[in-house]
Amino acid sequence: MKETVYVESSFWGCLTARPSRDLVVITNTQITGEWWERRRQDFDLYISQIALDEVTRGNQELTQK
Repeated sequence: MKETVYVESSFWGCLTARPSRDLVVITNTQITGEWWERRRQDFDLYISQIALDEVTRGNQELTQK
């Protein structure tokens, strides 16, 4: 059985972030993207309806991504 991970709204922000010159943003975006590509299949992922509502209120292009 896989471990369960709750994915909150800041995760999605890092995953879909626009390019930045801020080293912290660059690092967070890179680490989040690598985890998403390499590790997400190892877990059962969950998001609350509140977090889903929050992330879908943003930029429609990024929301679809």
